[in-house]
Amino acid sequence: MKYIFLDTNIFHNNWFAKNANFKLLFNYLENTGSVLLLSELVCEEIENNRKRELDSIVDMIKQEIKKSQKLKQNAIDFNPEQIKEESYNIKELLLDKVSNIVFISYEHISQNVVVKRALKRKKPFQDGEKGYRDTLIWLSFLDYLKSNAISEDIYFITNNKDDFFNKDKIDFHQDLKDDMENYKLECVIYPFDSLFAFTEKHIDKNEHGVNKTELYDEHLNNIDSELEIESLYFINSIGEAAFNDILTNNRLRTFPYVSTLIAHSIELIEGVEDPEILSYSMLSKDIVYVNFRFNLRICILRFTVPNTEYYQNKEQIDNIYYEIKSDENYTTFCGYVRIFLDVTFEYNMAEKTIDGFNIESIDFK
Repeated sequence: MKYIFLDTNIFHNNWFAKNANFKLLFNYLENTGSVLLLSELVCEEIENNRKRELDSIVDMIKQEIKKSQKLKQNAIDFNPEQIKEESYNIKELLLDKVSNIVFISYEHISQNVVVKRALKRKKPFQDGEKGYRDTLIWLSFLDYLKSNAISEDIYFITNNKDDFFNKDKIDFHQDLKDDMENYKLECVIYPFDSLFAFTEKHIDKNEHGVNKTELYDEHLNNIDSELEIESLYFINSIGEAAFNDILTNNRLRTFPYVSTLIAHSIELIEGVEDPEILSYSMLSKDIVYVNFRFNLRICILRFTVPNTEYYQNKEQIDNIYYEIKSDENYTTFCGYVRIFLDVTFEYNMAEKTIDGFNIESIDFK
């Protein structure tokens, strides 16, 4: 039996825990009798973050409708409650999926301890008061392990590398290692920076007799259009800060002069090429988990930046990019790219459909 702790950020854009990695995790928990650990504060953050995104979407729709009124005579009927009315309770959602789950309370954590850590900027605290909630989550997590004398292996999964990891981003920060030693825990805690990283290393994707060649020839050879649609939607939906991080960490090519990115978009010219099944496993009788690699051969990548940034680098941008257009405030320009993708999804062999699509790595060339 193992214990797996999930941080708030693991649920971002996976509010209903339906993607392939979650499905694989839930099967692992059920099959091994392992325990899912979640802080009560993590549950509250997940629900608040989802609500904030819904509110943002409603505001955006209202703004777009207001713009559209200038283009047509008839009013557009929009009720924001149509988007907000759905009830959402992350605890109930997870209890339907996992038998062994523990919700860890944080209310007993001394505020004096938290304040002292803040003053010393002891991780997860950073400058100022950033890290308050992460500190409550971390200390209540350690307290649970100590008070329950947990001796089995613990896997702590978080995307928050800055607050929990060392400079190399491969292990816990020394402050957190000191905490574990001071608590005199009986268990070993292993950090992972994504749910995908954990499933790849610790969950055996048993093939259950499915032939890899047959899986591709009879099924995955016919999903190019779904892969193209899902990939473009995923990339076009990424926020600008996150997309800028992808560009910064891109391994195959640099994209200079887009440091202040206002907007981006991808347009497909030529589609899927060099498809490859990296791994797969049966999740149920008809559902197979797939880790798939392919590239989108030719795409147009559009950037929008402030005019100030464009005119500061006009000569260089004009030489590197094409289709350059400026309005009163912004400039848009384009570049041809090939997109290399590693993705995961569930494939329904009976219905021949994919679900839970998620991009695990992306590079532009």
